[in-house]
Amino acid sequence: MNLHLRNIDYLLVNIDFIWGHNKMNNVHQKYSQGGDFVISPISELDIFTREDFSEEHKEIYNMVMDFDKDKVLTQKKEIESYNPELSKKLLDEMAELGLLGIDIPEEFGGIDLDKITSAIVAEALVYSPSFAVTWAAQTGIGSLPLIWFGTQSQKEKFLPKIASGEINKWWLGVTLHSFCPARWKADWIFSRI
Repeated sequence: MNLHLRNIDYLLVNIDFIWGHNKMNNVHQKYSQGGDFVISPISELDIFTREDFSEEHKEIYNMVMDFDKDKVLTQKKEIESYNPELSKKLLDEMAELGLLGIDIPEEFGGIDLDKITSAIVAEALVYSPSFAVTWAAQTGIGSLPLIWFGTQSQKEKFLPKIASGEINKWWLGVTLHSFCPARWKADWIFSRI
């Protein structure tokens, strides 16, 4: 008799689940109505798409695409065969366009644009992945830690030089030194600036 009651309890629990008497089933029913998932929002967050670009975003995209087509892609083989002088020259030209200071606040020599603009520039440079990574290292690894975590004196000393391209050569030296951050020495890096 006792075993029989356990089976009935088990059956009742499963019936509750099957017929929607628990919260999980209500959630499941909400999102599993055929193809409803295609048109139903999964989040209340807005999604940013290319159609949402401002005029400034479009102009910057076109400028970087022109730069990429005229300056970078014409020398892609040389860039990808590792020519640090050419990469430095191209970074200097990007600095003249303000593209090395996108994330750097104006008070430190940057142009302090939004993250959408950074993504637009990265996308426009993607046709030459080697150079895109060089630019991303300069503007991401090279400046963002200082922007987010640097002291005021570090920001004043290094960010203007990064935005102007004056210190772009040090990242090339670091990548030559080692790909292992544990082996990088802060004294070694900053003594060359």
